[in-house]
Formats: sequence, C-alpha cells, structure tokens
Amino acid sequence: MSITGGEIARRDGEHVEVQTQPLRLRWSLSDLIALDGHPLTCTFTCSVRAVDRPADRTMLAEAFLAGRDVVEPGDVVNHFKPALTSAASRLAGTKPADGWLNAASERTMAEALRTDAAPVAFACGIELLAPFEVQLTSASVERQRMEAMERGLAQRRAEWQAEHFQRAAELLRNFENMQSASPGVSVGRVLDAVSAADRGPMLQMLLAASASAGAASSAALWAVGGWGLARIDPMQSKVIVESMDRPTEVGPPRSLRAEVVNGETVWVIGCRTGVLVVRAKDRKVVAAMRDEGLPSSMGFSRAVVRNGEVIGCHSEAGIVRWRADRPDSPTATWRPLPGEQPRNLCALDESRLAYSSRLSVVVLDNGQRTTLPPESSCNIVSLLLSERDLFVVHADGEVVRKDRATLQTHERSRHCGPVSTAALLPWVGGARLLLATLEGPVCCVGVDDSVVTQYVSPLRGLKALATTNGLVAGISADRQRVVLWNSWDGRAPIAEVNVAARTRHHVADIAFAPPATVNA
Repeated sequence: MSITGGEIARRDGEHVEVQTQPLRLRWSLSDLIALDGHPLTCTFTCSVRAVDRPADRTMLAEAFLAGRDVVEPGDVVNHFKPALTSAASRLAGTKPADGWLNAASERTMAEALRTDAAPVAFACGIELLAPFEVQLTSASVERQRMEAMERGLAQRRAEWQAEHFQRAAELLRNFENMQSASPGVSVGRVLDAVSAADRGPMLQMLLAASASAGAASSAALWAVGGWGLARIDPMQSKVIVESMDRPTEVGPPRSLRAEVVNGETVWVIGCRTGVLVVRAKDRKVVAAMRDEGLPSSMGFSRAVVRNGEVIGCHSEAGIVRWRADRPDSPTATWRPLPGEQPRNLCALDESRLAYSSRLSVVVLDNGQRTTLPPESSCNIVSLLLSERDLFVVHADGEVVRKDRATLQTHERSRHCGPVSTAALLPWVGGARLLLATLEGPVCCVGVDDSVVTQYVSPLRGLKALATTNGLVAGISADRQRVVLWNSWDGRAPIAEVNVAARTRHHVADIAFAPPATVNA
C-alpha cells in the first residue's frame, strides 16, 4: 500500500516507505516557569521529513515501527515533546516572563529548541526543517497588563469626569448669575439664545451640572415584578432581590412609586387587588389596602398618597381611595364609566385628581368627574406633571401642554414618531420631556427651548421610564432588561441589566429611590 500525504512513513513487509514532502508540525509546551514565577506557554512550529536513506529508514523503523505499520505526525510530536519541554523549561527560567514576550526572545527560544531537538532527530531518522517559529505567551502577564491598562483608563476617566464636572459647575454658576440678573428668564430661554452650534454642548454641560459627580454610583434604582422588590446596581450590573414582609397579600406588584409621608420615604406599590405602602428603609409593609370588589388579572397601574389617603388607579376597578388607618376596605370608589379605562393617575392639587381614559383626560374634583374633550385621535400613553404644567402625551408622539391650574391648552407639539411611554427628566430649574419612541431612541425635548437630543440603545419601544438627577432608566419591550444612561450623555447606555435572569419574573415597573434610602 502506498504512503498517503498525511503520513510520515509506512512499513510494507520488510520495506519502509517514507514521505519525501515535508509536513508542518506544532508543539504546545505549557507550564514553563519564568525567573519571576510567571507561567509561560511556548508554541514551537517547524517542518519535518523522514530522511530517505537506508540507514535513516532503519533508525526510523526502530524508533517508531516496533509495534505498528504507520508513522503519523502525532507520533513524531509525542517523540520529540520531552526533549523540547526540557529545553524550553531550562531556558524559560533564565529571565522574567516579561522579557520573553518579544520577537528577539522568541527567536532565541526557537534556536535553542532546534539545537536540542537535533540529536533526537538524528537518532530516529527524522530531519527538522526551517522555518523554525516560536510564539511565547503568559496569561498571568497579560492579565496584569490588562489590569494596569484598566487602572490607567479608570484614572484618566476619573480625571476627565472631574474636569468635566468642574467645567459644568462653573457653567451652572454663570447661568445662576444670569438668572439672578434676569429672574423672569428661564434656563431654556437662555439656552435658546445661544448659537445653534453651541446649544447641544451647553445642554450636556447643564445636565451634568444639575447632577452630582457621583450620581451614577450612588443612585438606587428599584424594580417590582412577580417577586416583590429588587434593587439594581447600575455600576456593577447587579440585581439584589430584597425581602419584603407580606409580599403577596394583595397579589403580585404592577407599579412602583416613591412618596414621602410624615418625613419618611415609602414605596407605594400597586398590586393586583390593592396597594401596598412599604417603608423604604427596611421594606416593612405599613399598610395593605384591599379592594375585593372587582376580581381581575390586571392591577393598580398607579397609586399616589395625598392628605393621609392612598388613591389607586385600575383600568377595570377605576379610582379607589383608602384611608391609611383603614386599609381593609376603600372609603370611596369611582368605577369606570362605560368605555372608560382609567390610567396614568396624578394629583393636580389638594382636591383634584386627573387620569387618562383612551383619548381623553378625566378630572376628578371632590368626587365629581369631568371628561375633557379629546385633543387627538390617538390614545394617551402618559400624563406628566411639572410645577406649572400638565403634559398629555399621545401614542402618535403629539404632546399637549396644559396649564396645571386651569387645564387650558398652551401648546401642541410633535418631536418624534409614535411613542410607547414618557417621563420628565429633572434639570436646572425645571424638567425636560423624555419620549420613548417605537423606532428606538428616547427623545429628550426642551420644555422652554428648542433643543432635542436622544438617548440611544438597541432597544425599541421601552415600556416605562424612570429618571433622577444624573440617570435615565427604561424597561425593555419584553420586560426582561433595564437599560441606563447618564443623563448628560445619550450616545450609549452605561449599563444594560438582565433583571429577569436573576428574578425569573418580568419587570413590571421601576423607580429611583430618594438619596436617603439608597443604603437602606
């Protein structure tokens, strides 16, 4: 039988046939210890060929064909490996690992291996042929280099941030001086007064100035779902499920809101059949408000605290009010009128509530309902309150700005296409409007200026937004993940956290905790 291209030699009876074409072979020599204790890995490559002379064929047969008829490349690799490993180990210990990781040292190692392999090759009828190549690596040295690089980048990033915030703080002081000189002029109007080319950078600086330098590292983002409460660490992309007593007393959570009651921060959690009021510092349930009047698989999509009362909004149960000292049954209910789907509850003042129902805003004033005329052919997705305004955000992207006191329409605008949700982002002297588009980006729109920026990510159609000074967060359309941005830089998220992978439940809602409860 003739020898094949992948064989070194073959015995055919008393005759030994050899491959005359060189074959390229590789040896991996690991756990070589350098002078400084770092392990090295050496990859040695060269060509081999059986010597086609009678004496050499005899030595090859004695070395390889005592119990077989074929010499394969692996047989040659195994035959040479002890000698190569011994030579490489001896030489590796002559200098530190860092001294081996260069081309000149690799050539030195290649020459040493060739020299030590020559007697073995002569004794077994094998010829080693150029090119002789060596590649030396050290995982521990590479790890040290990477750690040093990361430390250097972190230091440069910290220096840049310090300089960035210093410039931002200086710009903020200048703006405050301008506002003091002209009390009636808003920051947005001043921003609109500068050149168009400078508005974007100036907005970024003002957003950075309105946040603290450590906002991203100190902010506490919380989420609710089928498990209860979970805390999200945006810097480490960690999710910590926090225990909460009586977590299923009124069914699984649907919504989350932070309120301050009697100077103490509480979580107001809308659930399937009621509302939980949970003390933020220790997650103890202060009250569990129940409404058993209308069994539903849905839940309270929003709940607020006002004048010692808890008021919840449910698309099927309507508007339900409890007294904090009488949580077992509502003190008043306003069940939905025919065709109503109450959502987006908010407190306009001490006596008036507002909620959305499909196309319209409904005002509840001392128990009396007034439905305002529709101003769009698309459903309302959000009602947002600022100090003076009520923003009505419709699904097609149209925003209607109303006076909070009179509910008269001041302005109608459209800055993007269809939206899934909206929020207000606090900044210098007011807020900016965030619109989560179905196409992907979250548009950041000035209330008193014409500047529009974006927060960009691969996610589309975010289900909910949460904001604080310095951070913007959103829930992905599949309710599996939470994405976060620095408020002053929307070019890319700073984190994307797979919450569902940790909790095994979808994310129903998110909210930032006030600073006093960050370490609770």
